Amino acid sequence: MAQLRLVALSSERLRKCIYDHNRAFAQRSRWQRDRLLEVGELSRYDRELKEAWERFFLPVGDDDDQDLDEDGLRRRAREQFTELDRSNLAPIRRDVREGWVARGSLHVIADRLEIGWHPQWVAHLRERLGEARDDPAAGAAA
Repeated sequence: MAQLRLVALSSERLRKCIYDHNRAFAQRSRWQRDRLLEVGELSRYDRELKEAWERFFLPVGDDDDQDLDEDGLRRRAREQFTELDRSNLAPIRRDVREGWVARGSLHVIADRLEIGWHPQWVAHLRERLGEARDDPAAGAAA
C-alpha cells in the first residue's frame, strides 16, 4: 500500500483499496489451497490485469510527465487510478464477477512491484529503500 500513499489517496479510498486487496489476497489463496484453479490460471489473469493497467498508466507520449511537478504527477496518477478503478476489469472467470477480485488483484500485483500507481513509482520506492538502508531506525519504523 506504500504505492497508493505515493499518489496521496484519501484515507477512506485507501481503506477501500486495502479492503479489496485483503479480500482478493484471501480469495486467491483459498483458490490455490483448495486447488480450484487450472494450472497457470492466476498467472494468465495477472497478465491480463497488467495489460489493463498499461492502457491506463503507460504514458501516451514520450514527454507526458516532463512538464509536471510532483503535485501534478500525483494528480494525474489519482485520475488514472480512478479511471482504472471504475473501469470494467475482466473477471478471472465468467461466474466470478465481483469487482473486488480484479481491483484487489491489481493491488496484489503492485505489492509484488510489477506495476505502480505513480508515474515514477520505481524511483520513489528506490529512494525510500535507500533512506531505510541509511537510517536503521527508519527501517524499523517502516
